[in-house]
Amino acid sequence: MPTVESRPLIARGSLAVWEREQRARLAVIEEEQEIARMQVELVKARAQLAEAQAERELLRQSLAAAQQVLLDLRGSRGYRLIRRLGRWQSMDRGLRRVLR
Repeated sequence: MPTVESRPLIARGSLAVWEREQRARLAVIEEEQEIARMQVELVKARAQLAEAQAERELLRQSLAAAQQVLLDLRGSRGYRLIRRLGRWQSMDRGLRRVLR
């Protein structure tokens, strides 16, 4: 830092104002960059959310289809006959658990 007779030189007047404005401009630029970075992250997060929701919907559809197959199986003649003969007890338990 420049000194005059062992004392620091203090900027006064327009130079001090210019430095203050320069620091303010730099701060604004940094904030704008941070906002832009956060907006990019938000777009990425929204895209990931959309993918997860689409995957969830596919899984729901698969589950509904599987449950319908199990209900159809449960209502079939062959299943009822084998059940009357005392077979497939483990399958009965599994069907009850899945179809709750």
